[in-house]
Amino acid sequence: MPANAETNLAGMAFHLPLVSRIASIRSQSAARITWHSHDCFEMLLLMDGSTAYEFSDNKTVELLGGHFMIIPPGMLHRGLHDVRRPVRLNGILFDPLRKGAAKHTPFTAADLVWLNSQIVSGAQQAQRMGSELRSLVKAIPPDFSVLDLSCASLIASLRLIVCSILLEAAKQIGCARTFEPKQAVQSAIALMESHIDETISIETVAEAVHCSRARFFDLFKDATGMTPNDYWQRLRIDRAQRLLTGSSKSITEIAMECGFSTSQYFSSVFRKYSGVSPSDYRANETPGMLVESHND
Repeated sequence: MPANAETNLAGMAFHLPLVSRIASIRSQSAARITWHSHDCFEMLLLMDGSTAYEFSDNKTVELLGGHFMIIPPGMLHRGLHDVRRPVRLNGILFDPLRKGAAKHTPFTAADLVWLNSQIVSGAQQAQRMGSELRSLVKAIPPDFSVLDLSCASLIASLRLIVCSILLEAAKQIGCARTFEPKQAVQSAIALMESHIDETISIETVAEAVHCSRARFFDLFKDATGMTPNDYWQRLRIDRAQRLLTGSSKSITEIAMECGFSTSQYFSSVFRKYSGVSPSDYRANETPGMLVESHND
C-alpha cells in the first residue's frame, strides 16, 4: 500500500450482516476529518502512531498505538490535525442489534444483546488492547482491494477474524479502565520534551525515572504504544515540522535544534516519519511563503 492509503470492504462483500464496513488505513499525513456520524457503532483499532478525536459534546479523546475506542451511533465526531505519524488504523462499523446480525457468526441473539451492552458501556473511552486482541487485529488484511472475494475459505476466515475482534474487545471493555499514563512515563516524556536538542541516551532517561532499561521499555510501550526511541524521534520531528513552517531557519539549523548530529541524518529520519524531505515539507506546508532554498 502507498504511504497514505485507505481501503474499505462492505460487510455484505464477505456475507456478514453484523458489519456495515471494515477499513484499513495507513497514513503519514494529518488531515482533519470533517464532522460526521454513523448509524451504527464505529470501532477504531490503532496499532501504531497516535491520533485524536473531537466529539460534539466537547470531549476530546487521544488514541495511542495499542489502544481502541468505540464511537456510538449518531455521535458527531471528527479527527484532529495534531497526530503523530505514521498511523496504522483499522475501523469496523457494526450493529449487534441489526435484523439478521447473527447470520454467519458464532453469536446467538442473546450473545448479541450482551455484546451491545458491553460496547455501549465502553463508548468514547480509549481502551488498551490486550495481547489477544492485538494479535487478532494484526490478522486483518492490510489492503482489501487485492482480496480474492471468490475464495470461500478466505471469506470465512475474514468473518471469523472480525467476529473474534468484536468479542475480544467486548470482553476487555468489562475489565479495562480509561488510559492513564504511569507517573514514570509522564516524567520521562516531560524529560524528553525539555531535552529535544540533546543526545541523551534512553538509559539515562530510565535512570532519571528510577527504572531499569527493560522495565522502562515495558512501561513506556504499554502506556504509549511506542518504544521510547520511537516516541522521542516523533517529538523531534513534530518540532522540526513547526520550525520548518514557522521560521526561516536553515535545514541544518533546525536539525541541530532538534537533536540531530547531521542534516543528512535529520533528512533521513524526517522522510521516514513524514513521507517527504524537510525542504519539500516546508514548500508544501507554507503556501504563498517565499522560502530560501536549503540543502537537505
